[in-house]
Amino acid sequence: MRNRGAWLALACAAYVVFAVALFPAATAQRWFAPDALRLNGVDGTVWTGGADVASIPGMPMRDLRWNVEVMSLVVGRIPVRFEARLGDGFLRGAVAVSPWTVSVSDLQASANLALLGGTLKLEGVQGLASLNLDRLELVDGWPTALTGSLRIEQLRVPPLLPSAAAPTSIPFGSFEVTLTGVAARSILATVRDAGGPLEIVADLVLELDRPYTLAGAEPRISARVRERPDAPDELAVPLDMLTVATDPEGWRTLDLDPWLSRL
Repeated sequence: MRNRGAWLALACAAYVVFAVALFPAATAQRWFAPDALRLNGVDGTVWTGGADVASIPGMPMRDLRWNVEVMSLVVGRIPVRFEARLGDGFLRGAVAVSPWTVSVSDLQASANLALLGGTLKLEGVQGLASLNLDRLELVDGWPTALTGSLRIEQLRVPPLLPSAAAPTSIPFGSFEVTLTGVAARSILATVRDAGGPLEIVADLVLELDRPYTLAGAEPRISARVRERPDAPDELAVPLDMLTVATDPEGWRTLDLDPWLSRL
């Protein structure tokens, strides 16, 4: 009788896995997809499928594809590999979801900053961003581990002090942001320039306000900046306004609170 019960349980589990594997993705979208996720042109199954067009608020995607390891459902864990196009860039990686934890790994993305402007409050900012996220762990929506890097190239920003004579944008150079970890629900990072009008060495703390979102997050930056010979004049006055002290080698210590309050 015990063997019969074991075989029955195994058969039921196999049936559930088989049913989930063949469940149409379009039906799952109508029943289960959150309102923030928009999908069009859905095909395939919950296990292996895709969508011609997808979006979350402020981030349109095309040619979304996913692959789920259905057998992991038996242990209450859903690992998914995905890839999509972000404008002329891309997004790909892996995410594993359990009842309380979300784990992201091997996430790579490249996008034009203009595409992300509405989401990240970067209106008027131009440039290219590439992300390599080695690991992100969320427990109950809060990050507990984070390592990776973000590179921003050919950055151009609106004038910090707009005027009729100011250009529509000024060059700001390229930067490397290293994500170093999480402490007390704050994301920690360092920032270094990779060429441009300014030399920059900074430490960044992003204090999170609510789980699963950057909304309400408060950034704090401790920065030292020094102009290179080709720095445009449009940077001089704003830097003077934000400078607390300047050492003999020309390094400025900045107070960025007035600028951060505008974000």
